[in-house]
Amino acid sequence: MPNGDYAAEFARLKRLPERAFLTELTEAVQEHGELMALMPQTVPPAPFAQYSLDQQVDMTDLAMELAIERDRGRLYDIVCVKLRYCSLKKNVGDEIDLLVQLLTALLGIVQPWLTPIPIVILYAFKKEKFDRLCNCPHED
Repeated sequence: MPNGDYAAEFARLKRLPERAFLTELTEAVQEHGELMALMPQTVPPAPFAQYSLDQQVDMTDLAMELAIERDRGRLYDIVCVKLRYCSLKKNVGDEIDLLVQLLTALLGIVQPWLTPIPIVILYAFKKEKFDRLCNCPHED
């Protein structure tokens, strides 16, 4: 997908109402085996679709945290060092441009849980997962 298409997809995702965004996120995650494999399991096991949207989002968030922790070194090197995420975030004028640059940087690595699904990148960005990974200072 060319960068212009990524920009258009990020713009579309940002316009979605919150519930629609979260529904699309959980649908994308259900189609993605690597991230689903990190989902917490219940006893007895239950299908992901059986849970409420809020529960699915909580489980997705936990799976992303586990994936980030598992791949912390590689992600840190790419996002924080090579991309200089904190500086880029502070200085970029357009949030969509930042998201496209972030996605493009992550395309160069084998990161199955991010494969890179723009909605997963946007969710991680909204939840400041990259800010925490890179220890970016909070802006007041």
